[in-house]
Amino acid sequence: MPNKKKQKETVKFYSEPVEELYTGYLIKSPTRPALPKNTKSWKRRFFVLSKTRDTYQLTYHAKHESIDKPLRVIDISKISLLFTSPETHQKWDWVKKKFKCSPSSVLFMKVEEDTLKHSRDYFLIGENSDDVEGWCSALVNVQKTQNSQNKLQHKANTLQDDRFRSASEALRLNFSEDNDRNYCYPHKLSEPPLPIPVIEEKDEKDEMQDESPEDSSEYMASL
Repeated sequence: MPNKKKQKETVKFYSEPVEELYTGYLIKSPTRPALPKNTKSWKRRFFVLSKTRDTYQLTYHAKHESIDKPLRVIDISKISLLFTSPETHQKWDWVKKKFKCSPSSVLFMKVEEDTLKHSRDYFLIGENSDDVEGWCSALVNVQKTQNSQNKLQHKANTLQDDRFRSASEALRLNFSEDNDRNYCYPHKLSEPPLPIPVIEEKDEKDEMQDESPEDSSEYMASL
């Protein structure tokens, strides 16, 4: 079955709508990093490059009829190397000898996992060079789109953080100004306390008692 590009086709058997971008059969190298003695461990698998909302993924299946049961899901963001004609790879001579294929009909893909021990090299053999070139272009375009989306999302998150930081600083400034207006700054311990004036109200008797004797005699004479 030849590989083909699909235009906005929605698959119904997924839990949510999925757009298939590129599909087709490729001969896949085995999981073991060491070269096998024969080609029995190299399997022909049906690969699907798809999009779910803003998420892209690459899966492969035992055959086209079991497309709803992927054998493995490859995280496209973890693909660190992707190119055709892997003639410089140390395993290329063995691949060429066993499959008698041209370099242009082979796609090499390195997928990095959480640790180096889980990184994996994929040799994917297509029917011809056009077949493999189609896969390579589709994967590269998806990676570029994904990178652009990540940059836009990062920019949006940065702007949101800046707005939140500005709002927080403005709130902190207003709170500081309010505190400055209501804050009573303490005096130094060496400074004496400010005197508090006391105003006493006196009646006539108190005033007479406070008067001097001279003032009293004058007052009596006037009577």
